[in-house]
Amino acid sequence: MSSRKEIAASRLRQARSEAGYESARAAAEAFGFTTSTLTSHENGTREFDVETAIRYGKAFKVNPGSLLALDHVEAKTMRNVLSTTTIPYLGKVAAGLWLDSTFGEAQPPEYVTIDRFAGDVDGELFAVTPEGPSMNLTIPAHSTLICRRVAYGLDGAVPGDLVVVERLNHDLREMTCKRLAMDGDEYVLLSESDRPEFKEPIRLGRPDEALHVDDEITVIGVVLRAIQDLRRRI
Repeated sequence: MSSRKEIAASRLRQARSEAGYESARAAAEAFGFTTSTLTSHENGTREFDVETAIRYGKAFKVNPGSLLALDHVEAKTMRNVLSTTTIPYLGKVAAGLWLDSTFGEAQPPEYVTIDRFAGDVDGELFAVTPEGPSMNLTIPAHSTLICRRVAYGLDGAVPGDLVVVERLNHDLREMTCKRLAMDGDEYVLLSESDRPEFKEPIRLGRPDEALHVDDEITVIGVVLRAIQDLRRRI
């Protein structure tokens, strides 16, 4: 029986071919992929992760989950599911969605129940649901993001991480998801969107500064994984 890695490689080759690209080089040149990386993913010498599958899926117009061959993972291989755990659910996050900073404080808090896996990081977790197009090239629709709360500054977040950001503007608050990156010696937050209105980076400042700007931008969480279905909300 073929392994999941072999099936994923075969499906990627098929998706690329059916999209009209005769070679990995042709597809790489069309979409800005690295030819050697795409080739290694197609021949199975290297596995690709969820974010890479999403990029391939958008390029070749196929389901990223199908590319990852997750439908061939048998139940016995999921022994690393240790238990379920209940974590706070902070609601929707979306660029441009400004709410009263006290919104929801008078309401009972919401929670979600998720699987906890072997190797999960320690620390306080929370969940959010991204909405809108500001990260539509990276985050699949109807995802819920499981995040580790950032206690102070960046608290272990590094360039390349997906992060949840809170912005305050007087009595209004916006929460959104962004990619943490560096521009020279400054931290910036990037949208990954096909909409031109989200192309401008948000600047956080130098790494040795407090990471607050005039409208009080704070990184509050690092995204650990995205899930497509929740067991229940309580």
